[in-house]
Amino acid sequence: LREWCEAFGMRVNVRKCELMVFHPRANIREAFAALCPVVWTSIEGNARVPMVIPWVQRARYLGLHFGPGTPFVSCTEELLTSGRRAMFSLQRKLKRLGLLVPAVAVKCFDVQVRSILSYGVQVWGPDVVLKLMTDCENSARYFDRSLRDPMVQLQREFLREIA
Repeated sequence: LREWCEAFGMRVNVRKCELMVFHPRANIREAFAALCPVVWTSIEGNARVPMVIPWVQRARYLGLHFGPGTPFVSCTEELLTSGRRAMFSLQRKLKRLGLLVPAVAVKCFDVQVRSILSYGVQVWGPDVVLKLMTDCENSARYFDRSLRDPMVQLQREFLREIA
Protein backbone atom coordinates (compact mmCIF):
# COMPACT_ATOMS: atom_id res chain seq x y z
CA LEU A 1 0.00 0.00 0.00
CA ARG A 2 2.81 2.38 0.87
CA GLU A 3 4.52 1.74 -2.49
CA TRP A 4 1.26 2.32 -4.36
CA CYS A 5 0.65 5.60 -2.50
CA GLU A 6 4.15 6.81 -3.25
CA ALA A 7 3.97 5.77 -6.92
CA PHE A 8 0.67 7.59 -7.53
CA GLY A 9 1.14 10.45 -5.08
CA MET A 10 -1.99 9.44 -3.17
CA ARG A 11 -2.75 9.56 0.53
CA VAL A 12 -4.71 7.06 2.58
CA ASN A 13 -7.13 8.09 5.31
CA VAL A 14 -6.20 5.42 7.87
CA ARG A 15 -9.34 6.09 9.90
CA LYS A 16 -11.40 4.83 6.95
CA CYS A 17 -9.28 1.71 6.35
CA GLU A 18 -10.17 -1.83 7.36
CA LEU A 19 -8.50 -5.15 6.66
CA MET A 20 -10.19 -8.43 5.88
CA VAL A 21 -8.93 -11.95 5.19
CA PHE A 22 -10.80 -13.90 2.52
CA HIS A 23 -10.43 -17.51 3.60
CA PRO A 24 -13.21 -20.11 3.93
CA ARG A 25 -12.18 -21.15 7.46
CA ALA A 26 -12.99 -18.68 10.24
CA ASN A 27 -10.18 -19.93 12.52
CA ILE A 28 -7.58 -19.14 9.82
CA ARG A 29 -9.02 -15.64 9.38
CA GLU A 30 -8.99 -15.01 13.14
CA ALA A 31 -5.44 -16.36 13.56
CA PHE A 32 -4.15 -14.22 10.71
CA ALA A 33 -5.74 -11.10 12.20
CA ALA A 34 -4.33 -11.87 15.66
CA LEU A 35 -0.80 -12.58 14.43
CA CYS A 36 -0.46 -9.83 11.83
CA PRO A 37 -1.28 -6.37 13.15
CA VAL A 38 -0.89 -3.70 10.49
CA VAL A 39 0.44 -0.36 11.67
CA TRP A 40 0.37 2.64 9.36
CA THR A 41 1.93 6.00 10.05
CA SER A 42 -0.64 8.77 9.92
CA ILE A 43 0.29 12.43 9.65
CA GLU A 44 -1.66 14.46 12.22
CA GLY A 45 -0.78 18.12 11.86
CA ASN A 46 3.03 18.09 11.81
CA ALA A 47 3.44 14.84 13.77
CA ARG A 48 3.61 11.25 12.58
CA VAL A 49 1.28 9.03 14.60
CA PRO A 50 1.31 5.22 14.32
CA MET A 51 -2.20 3.81 13.87
CA VAL A 52 -3.32 0.19 13.82
CA ILE A 53 -5.65 -0.65 10.94
CA PRO A 54 -8.45 -2.85 12.34
CA TRP A 55 -9.28 -6.34 11.08
CA VAL A 56 -12.99 -6.88 10.33
CA GLN A 57 -15.26 -9.82 9.44
CA ARG A 58 -17.38 -7.76 7.02
CA ALA A 59 -16.54 -4.57 5.15
CA ARG A 60 -18.61 -1.90 3.47
CA TYR A 61 -17.86 -0.75 -0.08
CA LEU A 62 -20.10 1.60 -2.08
CA GLY A 63 -22.85 1.09 0.48
CA LEU A 64 -22.73 -2.71 0.27
CA HIS A 65 -21.59 -5.09 2.98
CA PHE A 66 -19.44 -8.04 1.99
CA GLY A 67 -17.13 -10.58 3.52
CA PRO A 68 -15.78 -14.13 3.16
CA GLY A 69 -18.53 -16.55 2.20
CA THR A 70 -21.27 -13.92 2.14
CA PRO A 71 -22.84 -12.36 -0.93
CA PHE A 72 -23.19 -8.63 -1.37
CA VAL A 73 -26.08 -7.26 0.65
CA SER A 74 -27.85 -4.78 -1.57
CA CYS A 75 -28.36 -1.25 -0.38
CA THR A 76 -31.11 -0.49 -2.88
CA GLU A 77 -33.65 0.38 -0.16
CA GLU A 78 -31.37 3.09 1.26
CA LEU A 79 -30.63 4.40 -2.23
CA LEU A 80 -34.34 4.46 -3.06
CA THR A 81 -35.11 6.43 0.11
CA SER A 82 -32.34 8.95 -0.63
CA GLY A 83 -33.43 9.20 -4.27
CA ARG A 84 -37.04 9.82 -3.26
CA ARG A 85 -35.99 12.65 -0.91
CA ALA A 86 -33.84 14.17 -3.65
CA MET A 87 -36.70 13.91 -6.16
CA PHE A 88 -39.21 15.71 -3.92
CA SER A 89 -36.64 18.39 -3.12
CA LEU A 90 -35.90 18.83 -6.82
CA GLN A 91 -39.61 19.10 -7.66
CA ARG A 92 -40.12 21.81 -5.03
CA LYS A 93 -37.11 23.80 -6.26
CA LEU A 94 -38.11 23.55 -9.92
CA LYS A 95 -41.71 24.59 -9.15
CA ARG A 96 -40.54 27.51 -7.02
CA LEU A 97 -38.26 28.73 -9.82
CA GLY A 98 -40.87 28.11 -12.54
CA LEU A 99 -38.58 25.59 -14.25
CA LEU A 100 -40.74 22.46 -14.04
CA VAL A 101 -40.59 21.98 -17.81
CA PRO A 102 -39.52 18.64 -19.33
CA ALA A 103 -36.32 19.86 -21.01
CA VAL A 104 -34.90 21.25 -17.76
CA ALA A 105 -36.51 18.84 -15.29
CA VAL A 106 -35.28 15.66 -16.98
CA LYS A 107 -31.69 16.93 -17.09
CA CYS A 108 -31.87 17.92 -13.43
CA PHE A 109 -33.37 14.54 -12.53
CA ASP A 110 -30.55 12.72 -14.34
CA VAL A 111 -27.90 14.68 -12.47
CA GLN A 112 -29.44 14.88 -9.01
CA VAL A 113 -31.65 11.80 -8.62
CA ARG A 114 -30.58 9.11 -11.08
CA SER A 115 -26.98 9.43 -9.86
CA ILE A 116 -28.21 8.54 -6.35
CA LEU A 117 -30.35 5.63 -7.58
CA SER A 118 -27.48 4.13 -9.55
CA TYR A 119 -24.75 4.63 -6.93
CA GLY A 120 -22.71 1.44 -6.68
CA VAL A 121 -24.67 -0.26 -9.48
CA GLN A 122 -21.46 -1.85 -10.77
CA VAL A 123 -21.45 -3.88 -7.55
CA TRP A 124 -25.13 -4.61 -6.83
CA GLY A 125 -26.58 -4.32 -10.35
CA PRO A 126 -25.64 -7.77 -11.69
CA ASP A 127 -27.37 -9.49 -8.75
CA VAL A 128 -30.54 -7.44 -9.27
CA VAL A 129 -30.62 -8.12 -13.02
CA LEU A 130 -29.97 -11.84 -12.49
CA LYS A 131 -32.80 -12.06 -9.95
CA LEU A 132 -35.12 -10.17 -12.28
CA MET A 133 -34.28 -12.46 -15.20
CA THR A 134 -34.57 -15.71 -13.24
CA ASP A 135 -37.92 -14.65 -11.73
CA CYS A 136 -39.42 -14.01 -15.17
CA GLU A 137 -39.93 -16.74 -17.77
CA ASN A 138 -40.26 -14.66 -20.93
CA SER A 139 -39.32 -11.22 -22.17
CA ALA A 140 -42.85 -9.78 -21.78
CA ARG A 141 -42.92 -10.73 -18.10
CA TYR A 142 -39.37 -9.40 -17.71
CA PHE A 143 -40.48 -6.01 -19.05
CA ASP A 144 -43.59 -5.96 -16.83
CA ARG A 145 -41.54 -6.91 -13.79
CA SER A 146 -38.94 -4.23 -14.50
CA LEU A 147 -41.72 -1.61 -14.59
CA ARG A 148 -42.69 -2.64 -11.06
CA ASP A 149 -39.14 -2.04 -9.80
CA PRO A 150 -39.30 0.72 -7.13
CA MET A 151 -36.49 2.74 -8.73
CA VAL A 152 -38.21 2.64 -12.12
CA GLN A 153 -41.50 3.65 -10.47
CA LEU A 154 -39.78 6.65 -8.87
CA GLN A 155 -38.57 7.80 -12.29
CA ARG A 156 -42.05 7.24 -13.79
CA GLU A 157 -43.58 9.29 -10.96
CA PHE A 158 -41.24 12.19 -11.74
CA LEU A 159 -42.00 12.03 -15.46
CA ARG A 160 -45.75 12.04 -14.74
CA GLU A 161 -45.27 15.16 -12.63
CA ILE A 162 -43.59 17.12 -15.41
CA ALA A 163 -45.83 15.84 -18.24
